[in-house]
Amino acid sequence: MITGPANQAVLLHSAVNVNMPDSMAVRQRQQLLQMQDSNAANYKRMGYPLPPAKPLPPLLVAPLTDPETALPTMCEQFSKSNEFNHGPTLTFGKILSSQVLPCQLSGGKRAIITFSYTQTLNGQSTPYRERPISSLLP
Repeated sequence: MITGPANQAVLLHSAVNVNMPDSMAVRQRQQLLQMQDSNAANYKRMGYPLPPAKPLPPLLVAPLTDPETALPTMCEQFSKSNEFNHGPTLTFGKILSSQVLPCQLSGGKRAIITFSYTQTLNGQSTPYRERPISSLLP
């Protein structure tokens, strides 16, 4: 990341894996949570105390849509992930502009989106504007 004189930031490449709602990762997470619930019920039934399970990091999940539709959903999930890691919360503002770009991969979607959001850390909120090239690939 390159930081400018007025706290502008340039991130040269950042990729995030997001799981489809019907993906194996989502099914495995659901099975794990069901197993934890089942174990807790069995221990309780037998009269043994079971220490609480460690919280699991948030799993990023979204259907394959166009970048403009995915952005608000993903911003909320990034915020939850940041909170889990004791970082700042993010509040999506609005999409200021969007331009669809051709995507080289079959089924993929790309766009340059300018949007606003607010980052809050330790009670201090800071407004930001970002302009990423968003690519959604199956």
